[in-house]
Amino acid sequence: MSDVRILTASGWVSLVGPVGDSGSDSTIPGPTGPTGSSGQNSTVPGPTGPIGPTGPTGAISTVPGPTGPSGQTGAASTVPGPTGPTGAASTVPGPTGPTGPAGADSSVPGPTGATGATGPSTPVDVQTFTSNGTWTRPTGAKSVHLFIIGAGGGGGRGRRGLTATGRGGGGGGGGGSILQAIVPATLLGSTVSVTVGTGGTGGAARTTDDTDGAVGGLGGACSFGSYSVSTTNSGAGAQGGTTGGGGGGTAGQAYWSAGGAIGGSGSNGAAGTASAASAIVGAAPGGGGGGGLSAGNGTGAGGAGGTHTVFASTAAVGGSSGGGNGNNGTTNTLPVPGGGGSGGGSGSFAGSVGGNGGNGGSYGAGGGGGGGTTNGYSSGAGGNGGPGIVIVTTYF
Repeated sequence: MSDVRILTASGWVSLVGPVGDSGSDSTIPGPTGPTGSSGQNSTVPGPTGPIGPTGPTGAISTVPGPTGPSGQTGAASTVPGPTGPTGAASTVPGPTGPTGPAGADSSVPGPTGATGATGPSTPVDVQTFTSNGTWTRPTGAKSVHLFIIGAGGGGGRGRRGLTATGRGGGGGGGGGSILQAIVPATLLGSTVSVTVGTGGTGGAARTTDDTDGAVGGLGGACSFGSYSVSTTNSGAGAQGGTTGGGGGGTAGQAYWSAGGAIGGSGSNGAAGTASAASAIVGAAPGGGGGGGLSAGNGTGAGGAGGTHTVFASTAAVGGSSGGGNGNNGTTNTLPVPGGGGSGGGSGSFAGSVGGNGGNGGSYGAGGGGGGGTTNGYSSGAGGNGGPGIVIVTTYF
Protein backbone atom coordinates (compact mmCIF):
# COMPACT_ATOMS: atom_id res chain seq x y z
CA MET A 1 0.00 0.00 0.00
CA SER A 2 1.31 3.47 -0.88
CA ASP A 3 2.42 5.84 1.83
CA VAL A 4 -0.19 8.55 2.31
CA ARG A 5 0.94 11.82 3.80
CA ILE A 6 -0.68 15.12 4.81
CA LEU A 7 0.89 18.54 5.22
CA THR A 8 0.61 20.10 8.67
CA ALA A 9 2.05 23.16 10.40
CA SER A 10 4.76 21.03 11.59
CA GLY A 11 5.40 19.44 8.20
CA TRP A 12 4.38 16.22 6.45
CA VAL A 13 2.81 13.67 8.66
CA SER A 14 2.39 10.01 7.43
CA LEU A 15 -1.12 8.69 7.88
CA VAL A 16 -0.20 5.01 7.23
CA GLY A 17 1.41 3.00 9.85
CA PRO A 18 4.08 0.46 9.31
CA VAL A 19 3.25 -2.78 7.46
CA GLY A 20 2.24 -5.62 9.70
CA ASP A 21 3.02 -9.27 9.29
CA SER A 22 1.18 -11.15 6.49
CA GLY A 23 -1.86 -13.08 7.64
CA SER A 24 -2.63 -16.59 6.59
CA ASP A 25 -4.53 -17.18 3.31
CA SER A 26 -8.30 -17.26 3.72
CA THR A 27 -10.30 -20.03 2.10
CA ILE A 28 -13.42 -17.97 2.01
CA PRO A 29 -13.63 -15.55 -0.83
CA GLY A 30 -14.58 -12.09 -0.05
CA PRO A 31 -17.73 -10.49 -1.35
CA THR A 32 -17.99 -9.78 -5.01
CA GLY A 33 -17.04 -6.28 -5.82
CA PRO A 34 -19.18 -3.98 -7.85
CA THR A 35 -19.34 -4.54 -11.54
CA GLY A 36 -16.81 -2.53 -13.36
CA SER A 37 -17.57 -0.38 -16.28
CA SER A 38 -18.00 -2.17 -19.62
CA GLY A 39 -14.83 -2.56 -21.57
CA GLN A 40 -14.48 -2.07 -25.30
CA ASN A 41 -15.87 -4.85 -27.62
CA SER A 42 -13.19 -7.36 -28.50
CA THR A 43 -12.69 -8.37 -32.10
CA VAL A 44 -11.35 -11.71 -31.00
CA PRO A 45 -14.10 -14.23 -30.16
CA GLY A 46 -13.81 -16.01 -26.95
CA PRO A 47 -13.58 -19.72 -26.61
CA THR A 48 -16.64 -21.84 -27.61
CA GLY A 49 -18.77 -22.73 -24.71
CA PRO A 50 -19.90 -26.21 -23.88
CA ILE A 51 -22.75 -27.84 -26.02
CA GLY A 52 -26.06 -27.21 -24.48
CA PRO A 53 -28.76 -29.77 -24.08
CA THR A 54 -30.76 -30.91 -27.23
CA GLY A 55 -33.74 -28.72 -27.85
CA PRO A 56 -37.16 -29.93 -28.90
CA THR A 57 -37.70 -31.16 -32.58
CA GLY A 58 -38.82 -28.38 -34.83
CA ALA A 59 -41.69 -28.52 -37.30
CA ILE A 60 -41.03 -30.28 -40.68
CA SER A 61 -40.09 -27.75 -43.35
CA THR A 62 -41.89 -27.79 -46.71
CA VAL A 63 -39.02 -25.99 -48.40
CA PRO A 64 -36.15 -28.30 -49.47
CA GLY A 65 -32.76 -27.27 -48.31
CA PRO A 66 -29.93 -26.53 -50.67
CA THR A 67 -28.35 -29.41 -52.66
CA GLY A 68 -25.28 -30.73 -50.94
CA PRO A 69 -21.99 -31.16 -52.77
CA SER A 70 -21.57 -34.16 -55.16
CA GLY A 71 -20.03 -37.19 -53.63
CA GLN A 72 -17.13 -39.11 -55.10
CA THR A 73 -17.80 -41.42 -58.10
CA GLY A 74 -18.25 -44.97 -56.98
CA ALA A 75 -16.47 -47.95 -58.49
CA ALA A 76 -17.93 -49.39 -61.78
CA SER A 77 -20.46 -52.17 -61.23
CA THR A 78 -20.01 -55.52 -62.95
CA VAL A 79 -23.72 -56.28 -62.73
CA PRO A 80 -25.84 -54.65 -65.52
CA GLY A 81 -28.90 -52.77 -64.45
CA PRO A 82 -32.40 -53.79 -65.50
CA THR A 83 -33.43 -53.30 -69.15
CA GLY A 84 -35.37 -50.13 -69.69
CA PRO A 85 -38.74 -50.06 -71.48
CA THR A 86 -38.85 -50.24 -75.32
CA GLY A 87 -38.95 -46.82 -76.90
CA ALA A 88 -41.57 -45.76 -79.45
CA ALA A 89 -40.93 -46.84 -83.09
CA SER A 90 -39.20 -44.17 -85.17
CA THR A 91 -40.57 -43.16 -88.56
CA VAL A 92 -37.19 -41.84 -89.65
CA PRO A 93 -34.72 -44.53 -90.82
CA GLY A 94 -31.38 -44.51 -89.15
CA PRO A 95 -28.15 -44.00 -91.08
CA THR A 96 -26.94 -46.78 -93.39
CA GLY A 97 -24.43 -49.04 -91.71
CA PRO A 98 -21.04 -49.76 -93.21
CA THR A 99 -20.73 -52.29 -96.04
CA GLY A 100 -20.01 -55.77 -94.77
CA PRO A 101 -17.14 -57.87 -96.06
CA ALA A 102 -17.58 -59.66 -99.40
CA GLY A 103 -19.00 -63.15 -99.03
CA ALA A 104 -17.61 -66.24 -100.70
CA ASP A 105 -18.64 -66.87 -104.32
CA SER A 106 -21.82 -68.92 -104.50
CA SER A 107 -22.10 -71.85 -106.89
CA VAL A 108 -25.87 -71.37 -107.03
CA PRO A 109 -27.00 -68.49 -109.26
CA GLY A 110 -29.32 -65.97 -107.75
CA PRO A 111 -32.83 -65.35 -109.03
CA THR A 112 -33.32 -63.79 -112.43
CA GLY A 113 -33.73 -60.05 -112.28
CA ALA A 114 -36.67 -58.18 -113.67
CA THR A 115 -36.85 -57.66 -117.43
CA GLY A 116 -35.42 -54.33 -118.42
CA ALA A 117 -37.25 -51.73 -120.39
CA THR A 118 -37.58 -52.27 -124.14
CA GLY A 119 -34.78 -50.56 -126.00
CA PRO A 120 -35.29 -48.33 -129.00
CA SER A 121 -36.00 -50.08 -132.30
CA THR A 122 -34.59 -49.26 -135.69
CA PRO A 123 -37.45 -48.17 -137.96
CA VAL A 124 -37.78 -49.72 -141.41
CA ASP A 125 -40.04 -49.06 -144.34
CA VAL A 126 -41.19 -52.11 -146.32
CA GLN A 127 -42.94 -51.74 -149.67
CA THR A 128 -44.15 -54.85 -151.49
CA PHE A 129 -44.99 -54.76 -155.21
CA THR A 130 -47.05 -57.51 -156.87
CA SER A 131 -47.76 -55.33 -159.91
CA ASN A 132 -46.01 -52.48 -161.68
CA GLY A 133 -45.59 -49.28 -159.68
CA THR A 134 -43.27 -46.51 -158.49
CA TRP A 135 -41.13 -46.55 -155.37
CA THR A 136 -40.63 -43.20 -153.61
CA ARG A 137 -37.51 -42.86 -151.48
CA PRO A 138 -38.51 -42.13 -147.85
CA THR A 139 -36.97 -39.12 -146.11
CA GLY A 140 -33.85 -40.03 -144.13
CA ALA A 141 -33.22 -43.30 -146.00
CA LYS A 142 -29.72 -44.74 -145.48
CA SER A 143 -29.76 -48.03 -147.38
CA VAL A 144 -32.20 -50.13 -149.41
CA HIS A 145 -32.47 -53.94 -149.46
CA LEU A 146 -33.94 -55.47 -152.62
CA PHE A 147 -35.53 -58.93 -152.76
CA ILE A 148 -36.89 -59.81 -156.18
CA ILE A 149 -38.33 -63.10 -157.47
CA GLY A 150 -38.79 -63.36 -161.23
CA ALA A 151 -41.92 -64.93 -162.72
CA GLY A 152 -41.96 -68.60 -163.70
CA GLY A 153 -42.33 -69.94 -167.25
CA GLY A 154 -45.49 -71.65 -168.54
CA GLY A 155 -45.58 -75.39 -169.29
CA GLY A 156 -45.71 -76.68 -172.89
CA ARG A 157 -48.74 -78.60 -174.18
CA GLY A 158 -48.69 -82.20 -175.40
CA ARG A 159 -48.98 -83.57 -178.95
CA ARG A 160 -52.21 -84.85 -180.50
CA GLY A 161 -51.45 -87.61 -183.01
CA LEU A 162 -52.18 -90.95 -184.59
CA THR A 163 -52.28 -94.20 -182.74
CA ALA A 164 -49.01 -96.13 -182.96
CA THR A 165 -47.00 -92.87 -183.14
CA GLY A 166 -45.19 -90.98 -180.47
CA ARG A 167 -47.38 -88.42 -178.73
CA GLY A 168 -45.08 -86.59 -176.33
CA GLY A 169 -46.07 -84.55 -173.32
CA GLY A 170 -45.09 -80.91 -172.98
CA GLY A 171 -42.11 -79.80 -170.91
CA GLY A 172 -42.42 -78.03 -167.55
CA GLY A 173 -41.72 -74.32 -167.36
CA GLY A 174 -38.49 -73.04 -165.80
CA GLY A 175 -38.43 -71.31 -162.40
CA GLY A 176 -37.78 -67.61 -161.97
CA SER A 177 -34.55 -66.27 -160.52
CA ILE A 178 -34.08 -64.44 -157.23
CA LEU A 179 -32.05 -61.29 -156.71
CA GLN A 180 -30.96 -59.87 -153.36
CA ALA A 181 -28.95 -56.67 -153.12
CA ILE A 182 -28.22 -53.88 -150.62
CA VAL A 183 -27.93 -50.48 -152.27
CA PRO A 184 -26.91 -47.17 -150.63
CA ALA A 185 -29.91 -44.86 -150.78
CA THR A 186 -27.73 -42.09 -152.20
CA LEU A 187 -27.32 -44.12 -155.42
CA LEU A 188 -31.06 -44.15 -156.02
CA GLY A 189 -33.24 -41.38 -157.33
CA SER A 190 -36.14 -39.88 -155.41
CA THR A 191 -38.43 -42.25 -157.35
CA VAL A 192 -37.70 -45.60 -159.01
CA SER A 193 -39.86 -47.50 -161.49
CA VAL A 194 -40.81 -51.03 -160.43
CA THR A 195 -41.75 -53.76 -162.91
CA VAL A 196 -43.34 -57.01 -161.77
CA GLY A 197 -43.54 -59.80 -164.34
CA THR A 198 -46.49 -62.13 -164.64
CA GLY A 199 -46.11 -65.88 -164.97
CA GLY A 200 -45.75 -67.33 -168.44
CA THR A 201 -48.96 -68.68 -169.94
CA GLY A 202 -49.16 -72.43 -170.43
CA GLY A 203 -49.54 -73.74 -173.96
CA ALA A 204 -53.19 -74.19 -174.92
CA ALA A 205 -54.56 -77.67 -175.56
CA ARG A 206 -54.30 -79.04 -179.12
CA THR A 207 -57.68 -79.55 -180.77
CA THR A 208 -56.37 -80.37 -184.25
CA ASP A 209 -55.32 -83.90 -185.20
CA ASP A 210 -51.71 -84.72 -186.01
CA THR A 211 -50.38 -81.55 -184.40
CA ASP A 212 -47.37 -81.14 -182.15
CA GLY A 213 -47.81 -79.40 -178.87
CA ALA A 214 -46.86 -75.76 -178.34
CA VAL A 215 -44.37 -74.07 -176.07
CA GLY A 216 -45.52 -72.20 -173.03
CA GLY A 217 -45.06 -68.49 -172.49
CA LEU A 218 -41.95 -66.93 -171.01
CA GLY A 219 -42.03 -65.68 -167.44
CA GLY A 220 -42.07 -61.89 -167.24
CA ALA A 221 -38.99 -60.02 -166.05
CA CYS A 222 -39.03 -58.17 -162.72
CA SER A 223 -36.97 -55.05 -162.07
CA PHE A 224 -36.30 -52.21 -159.66
CA GLY A 225 -34.81 -49.47 -161.80
CA SER A 226 -31.64 -50.94 -163.29
CA TYR A 227 -31.68 -53.93 -160.95
CA SER A 228 -33.53 -56.84 -162.55
CA VAL A 229 -33.99 -60.59 -162.58
CA SER A 230 -35.01 -62.92 -165.39
CA THR A 231 -33.43 -60.56 -167.89
CA THR A 232 -33.77 -63.34 -170.46
CA ASN A 233 -36.98 -64.49 -168.75
CA SER A 234 -37.58 -67.88 -167.19
CA GLY A 235 -37.82 -70.47 -169.96
CA ALA A 236 -41.08 -71.88 -171.22
CA GLY A 237 -41.77 -75.61 -171.46
CA ALA A 238 -41.20 -76.99 -174.93
CA GLN A 239 -43.90 -78.60 -177.05
CA GLY A 240 -44.49 -82.32 -177.10
CA GLY A 241 -43.59 -83.95 -180.41
CA THR A 242 -43.59 -87.30 -182.18
CA THR A 243 -40.11 -88.34 -181.22
CA GLY A 244 -40.11 -87.25 -177.58
CA GLY A 245 -41.51 -85.06 -174.90
CA GLY A 246 -40.96 -81.35 -174.83
CA GLY A 247 -37.80 -80.14 -173.12
CA GLY A 248 -37.93 -78.42 -169.78
CA GLY A 249 -37.92 -74.65 -169.70
CA THR A 250 -34.52 -73.03 -169.17
CA ALA A 251 -33.66 -71.37 -165.90
CA GLY A 252 -34.34 -67.70 -165.44
CA GLN A 253 -31.31 -65.42 -165.22
CA ALA A 254 -30.32 -62.74 -162.71
CA TYR A 255 -27.47 -60.44 -161.74
CA TRP A 256 -25.59 -61.50 -158.55
CA SER A 257 -27.90 -64.47 -158.05
CA ALA A 258 -28.33 -67.97 -159.43
CA GLY A 259 -30.98 -68.69 -162.04
CA GLY A 260 -34.22 -70.61 -161.48
CA ALA A 261 -34.49 -74.39 -161.72
CA ILE A 262 -35.03 -76.07 -165.10
CA GLY A 263 -38.47 -77.56 -165.72
CA GLY A 264 -38.92 -81.31 -166.20
CA SER A 265 -39.09 -82.83 -169.69
CA GLY A 266 -42.20 -84.41 -171.13
CA SER A 267 -42.16 -88.08 -172.08
CA ASN A 268 -43.24 -90.56 -174.75
CA GLY A 269 -44.84 -93.53 -173.09
CA ALA A 270 -43.31 -92.87 -169.68
CA ALA A 271 -43.77 -90.57 -166.75
CA GLY A 272 -42.78 -86.97 -167.32
CA THR A 273 -39.58 -85.89 -165.65
CA ALA A 274 -39.88 -84.13 -162.32
CA SER A 275 -38.24 -80.76 -161.98
CA ALA A 276 -35.07 -80.91 -159.92
CA ALA A 277 -35.35 -79.54 -156.39
CA SER A 278 -33.83 -76.11 -155.97
CA ALA A 279 -31.35 -76.13 -153.08
CA ILE A 280 -30.16 -72.57 -153.36
CA VAL A 281 -31.80 -69.39 -152.13
CA GLY A 282 -31.38 -67.75 -155.55
CA ALA A 283 -33.73 -69.99 -157.51
CA ALA A 284 -37.42 -70.82 -157.75
CA PRO A 285 -38.35 -74.41 -158.78
CA GLY A 286 -39.57 -75.47 -162.20
CA GLY A 287 -42.67 -77.43 -163.28
CA GLY A 288 -42.89 -81.17 -163.97
CA GLY A 289 -43.06 -82.57 -167.50
CA GLY A 290 -46.28 -83.97 -169.01
CA GLY A 291 -46.78 -87.69 -169.63
CA GLY A 292 -46.98 -88.99 -173.20
CA LEU A 293 -47.90 -92.10 -175.27
CA SER A 294 -45.35 -94.19 -177.12
CA ALA A 295 -45.66 -95.71 -180.59
CA GLY A 296 -46.61 -98.92 -178.83
CA ASN A 297 -49.42 -97.04 -177.03
CA GLY A 298 -47.61 -97.10 -173.71
CA THR A 299 -48.88 -94.36 -171.35
CA GLY A 300 -47.15 -92.14 -168.80
CA ALA A 301 -48.04 -90.07 -165.74
CA GLY A 302 -47.05 -86.46 -165.29
CA GLY A 303 -43.83 -85.52 -163.50
CA ALA A 304 -43.87 -83.99 -160.01
CA GLY A 305 -43.45 -80.26 -159.59
CA GLY A 306 -40.17 -78.91 -158.30
CA THR A 307 -39.61 -77.90 -154.67
CA HIS A 308 -37.30 -75.59 -152.76
CA THR A 309 -35.27 -77.30 -150.03
CA VAL A 310 -34.74 -74.07 -148.09
CA PHE A 311 -38.32 -72.82 -148.10
CA ALA A 312 -39.74 -76.35 -147.83
CA SER A 313 -42.49 -76.19 -150.44
CA THR A 314 -44.40 -79.46 -150.89
CA ALA A 315 -43.96 -81.25 -154.23
CA ALA A 316 -47.09 -81.31 -156.37
CA VAL A 317 -47.91 -84.89 -157.47
CA GLY A 318 -48.10 -85.47 -161.22
CA GLY A 319 -51.36 -86.39 -162.94
CA SER A 320 -52.03 -90.07 -163.53
CA SER A 321 -52.03 -91.63 -167.00
CA GLY A 322 -55.41 -91.75 -168.66
CA GLY A 323 -55.85 -87.98 -168.55
CA GLY A 324 -55.23 -87.09 -164.92
CA ASN A 325 -54.58 -83.38 -164.45
CA GLY A 326 -51.43 -82.19 -162.75
CA ASN A 327 -51.63 -80.36 -159.41
CA ASN A 328 -50.85 -76.74 -158.73
CA GLY A 329 -47.64 -75.93 -156.93
CA THR A 330 -47.58 -74.63 -153.35
CA THR A 331 -48.39 -70.93 -152.97
CA ASN A 332 -46.72 -69.29 -149.98
CA THR A 333 -48.23 -66.50 -147.91
CA LEU A 334 -44.71 -65.20 -147.35
CA PRO A 335 -42.73 -63.61 -150.18
CA VAL A 336 -40.69 -66.75 -150.94
CA PRO A 337 -40.61 -69.14 -153.91
CA GLY A 338 -43.61 -71.40 -154.41
CA GLY A 339 -43.68 -74.99 -155.67
CA GLY A 340 -43.64 -75.99 -159.33
CA GLY A 341 -46.83 -77.26 -160.95
CA SER A 342 -46.81 -80.94 -161.81
CA GLY A 343 -47.26 -82.35 -165.30
CA GLY A 344 -50.53 -83.72 -166.62
CA GLY A 345 -50.87 -87.42 -167.41
CA SER A 346 -51.12 -88.79 -170.91
CA GLY A 347 -54.37 -89.84 -172.44
CA SER A 348 -55.27 -93.53 -172.33
CA PHE A 349 -54.16 -95.90 -175.11
CA ALA A 350 -57.84 -96.52 -175.96
CA GLY A 351 -58.32 -92.79 -176.36
CA SER A 352 -59.00 -90.00 -173.85
CA VAL A 353 -58.00 -86.38 -173.32
CA GLY A 354 -54.55 -85.58 -172.02
CA GLY A 355 -54.21 -84.17 -168.51
CA ASN A 356 -53.52 -80.46 -168.03
CA GLY A 357 -50.35 -79.33 -166.27
CA GLY A 358 -50.66 -77.67 -162.85
CA ASN A 359 -49.94 -73.98 -162.34
CA GLY A 360 -46.71 -72.87 -160.71
CA GLY A 361 -47.07 -71.53 -157.18
CA SER A 362 -46.35 -68.03 -155.98
CA TYR A 363 -43.80 -66.83 -156.29
CA GLY A 364 -41.81 -67.59 -159.45
CA ALA A 365 -42.37 -71.35 -159.89
CA GLY A 366 -42.76 -72.94 -163.35
CA GLY A 367 -46.00 -74.49 -164.65
CA GLY A 368 -46.36 -78.20 -165.44
CA GLY A 369 -46.43 -79.61 -168.97
CA GLY A 370 -49.60 -80.99 -170.56
CA GLY A 371 -50.10 -84.67 -171.42
CA GLY A 372 -50.03 -86.08 -174.95
CA THR A 373 -53.09 -87.74 -176.49
CA THR A 374 -54.57 -89.49 -179.53
CA ASN A 375 -56.38 -87.91 -182.46
CA GLY A 376 -59.93 -87.11 -181.65
CA TYR A 377 -59.08 -86.03 -178.11
CA SER A 378 -57.65 -82.74 -176.85
CA SER A 379 -54.11 -82.84 -175.60
CA GLY A 380 -53.30 -81.50 -172.15
CA ALA A 381 -52.65 -77.76 -171.79
CA GLY A 382 -49.57 -76.51 -170.00
CA GLY A 383 -49.87 -74.88 -166.57
CA ASN A 384 -49.19 -71.19 -166.03
CA GLY A 385 -46.02 -70.00 -164.32
CA GLY A 386 -46.12 -68.35 -160.89
CA PRO A 387 -46.01 -64.51 -160.75
CA GLY A 388 -43.03 -62.47 -159.67
CA ILE A 389 -42.70 -60.09 -156.70
CA VAL A 390 -40.51 -57.11 -155.71
CA ILE A 391 -39.91 -56.22 -152.03
CA VAL A 392 -38.07 -53.00 -151.13
CA THR A 393 -36.98 -52.54 -147.51
CA THR A 394 -35.55 -49.14 -146.52
CA TYR A 395 -33.34 -48.63 -143.45
CA PHE A 396 -32.87 -45.27 -141.74
